[in-house]
Amino acid sequence: MRNPSTPVDAAFVVLRRRVLSALAASALLAAALAVLPAAAAGQMPSATPNPPPFYAITNARIVTVSGAVIENGTVVIANGLIAAVGTNVTVPPEAWVIDGEGLTVYPGLFDALTDIGMPQQGGGAVGARTAAAPGAAAAPAADGPEDRPATFSSRAAAGALDNEDSRIESWREGGFTTVMTIHADGFVTGQGAVVSMGAGLPAEMVVRAPAALRLNLRAPRGTRRGYPGSLFGAIAYLEQLFFDAGHYARATAADQARPAGLDRPVYDPTLEPLGRAVAERWPVLIPGDDPREILRALTLGSELGVRTVVYGAQHGYAVADQLAGASVLVNLKWPERTRDADPEAEESLAWRCTRPASPSPSTRAASRRRVACWRTSVRPSTRGCRTTRPSGRSHLARPRSTASPIAWAASSVARSPTLW
Repeated sequence: MRNPSTPVDAAFVVLRRRVLSALAASALLAAALAVLPAAAAGQMPSATPNPPPFYAITNARIVTVSGAVIENGTVVIANGLIAAVGTNVTVPPEAWVIDGEGLTVYPGLFDALTDIGMPQQGGGAVGARTAAAPGAAAAPAADGPEDRPATFSSRAAAGALDNEDSRIESWREGGFTTVMTIHADGFVTGQGAVVSMGAGLPAEMVVRAPAALRLNLRAPRGTRRGYPGSLFGAIAYLEQLFFDAGHYARATAADQARPAGLDRPVYDPTLEPLGRAVAERWPVLIPGDDPREILRALTLGSELGVRTVVYGAQHGYAVADQLAGASVLVNLKWPERTRDADPEAEESLAWRCTRPASPSPSTRAASRRRVACWRTSVRPSTRGCRTTRPSGRSHLARPRSTASPIAWAASSVARSPTLW
């Protein structure tokens, strides 16, 4: 290279040398980074060490549930399962030992029906209509058998699990170690999954899937105004849906057994899981709270040919004989006592479950005025009172018998025809 004759040439030479040095350093760094992974795999330890194969909780008070309480014992856990419990348990030398002195150890609780870890409503499955957003126009009425509103049978809770749901930590701190989670919206909400409440990736938290299928008899808000929005419509729709699923399963089995000469059925992601639920005896959850609803759920499950599990059942004691051989999930979220109620009055469970959510002061005042009018039999000209007084009890009183609402309404009309 010639010697620089001017200051500009000298500056250019220095700059070129620096650029070449930088390029050479970059090439050496890239080569070093390419070699490092192989060296790390053979020589360098992992940044996240593997968990110990055993855990041992020692010197703890152990409530075994199935046996007597152990006042000072040891629990050994291997690969997430209880391996040994007792007072003379040998602790493996490689175990992670936790001193439980002054603490009580008991089996984790199991929440058998929840939607923990599930996304908000509206995440429908392929080929199914989703619930409309609040304020949006309702979807049109069903047009035929191909239109399956709010039917998410192919939606799997195991694939939608959100391990960052804040409720997971709350449930875990409350003593719940396992839940059966499933979506809540839709006539067929989807496939449930048994999930561990321990920390980890969503796939690592799933214990069993699919674990159940959940049905509802009420359409999601904003779904549609026509069929199958009513109770009778929902029951008829579900029965037709499972009937179609049975036909689809038989057609698929016939095609697999003798494909020649038969039209191959088109794959249906909605009907296929329903057929599996019937054939593989999945637990199918059907709602029922009061006696009439519980008996309806049992009858519907029998007609669908599924393994019925009644959920809710807070009034199950009234039909204990019918529930003797059935599977039941009792909702433990009991209604609270009315805040402004008479402290000396007794409120039955039926009243708490059916009372208005939060009556306004004007509504309560109007109710008291009507009751006062009926009790005192005031003149028809009295302001704010009815012109007739019902004979016997009020037609607005809640029936105490388990007769159908139609029969009860007919008897009320016979007692006070001028009110209807």
